[in-house]
Amino acid sequence: MPPSPAAELKPAGTAAKTLTPVQLSEALDRTKQKLDAIDRRRLNAGKQADFDSARRFLSQAHTAAKVNNLMLAQSSVEKAEALAEGLR
Repeated sequence: MPPSPAAELKPAGTAAKTLTPVQLSEALDRTKQKLDAIDRRRLNAGKQADFDSARRFLSQAHTAAKVNNLMLAQSSVEKAEALAEGLR
């Protein structure tokens, strides 16, 4: 029996689809809208920390997108969006 072909090794996190620039822009806008709809003052201390982290990730995503670092931008906006969802 011939040996089976070696499995292709991929860096962690590459299984997810990379966003196109348009999709990234939509994710940035969507996440900003989610955060803008939340009144930070009504959150408890733990949720306020998550809100602040989400804002930082969103800012980092915008900065990364401006310098065309799409991988960092995508990773950051995904983290921001996940945190924003947890605040609802």
